[in-house]
Amino acid sequence: SPDDLTPQVPLIREALGALGIARLGSPGFEADDVIGTLAHRHRGVMPVDVVTGDRDLLQLADDAPAIRVPYTGDTSDGLPGVKGIGDKTAAQLIAQYGSLAALRAAIESGDPAIKGARRLNLEAASDYLDVAPTVVRVARDAALPDVDLTLPDAPADTAALQALADTYGVGNPIDRLLTALALPR
Repeated sequence: SPDDLTPQVPLIREALGALGIARLGSPGFEADDVIGTLAHRHRGVMPVDVVTGDRDLLQLADDAPAIRVPYTGDTSDGLPGVKGIGDKTAAQLIAQYGSLAALRAAIESGDPAIKGARRLNLEAASDYLDVAPTVVRVARDAALPDVDLTLPDAPADTAALQALADTYGVGNPIDRLLTALALPR
């Protein structure tokens, strides 16, 4: 995790506890995997909206309105991608060939429709394309306890929340969060 985020994690945990908001984790799994597991677990039970800027989580969306991922627009997911292949070209290639595996088979078999710099860039990215799907695949089976995911009607501990605001100077962000959650101050 980024160096500037690591020291904030205990504060975030304390704030969530003071707000009465459940937090979950699972050893060996990233936050994306926890989100994927929760979305999958509650699919069909309740409407699930995953609000994120992380493009990796778009794979959770389905055609039925069971899981929606309103994309908020993070331009980087930390992966380099394939040189010369942007989002539109990648989507076009997958639509044309049906899957990444089929595209790679077409490249290996010498499909004449893939030529020039595009072919060279895809061939050069072979090692990357071997591992990228595994890196971006979001787990749907992380071991998570059953917890009440209902948002609270009021903060669980207003004194602790005020102490966090005073100690760390985060009164404005806490106020914005209370407003967004429609919680009393």
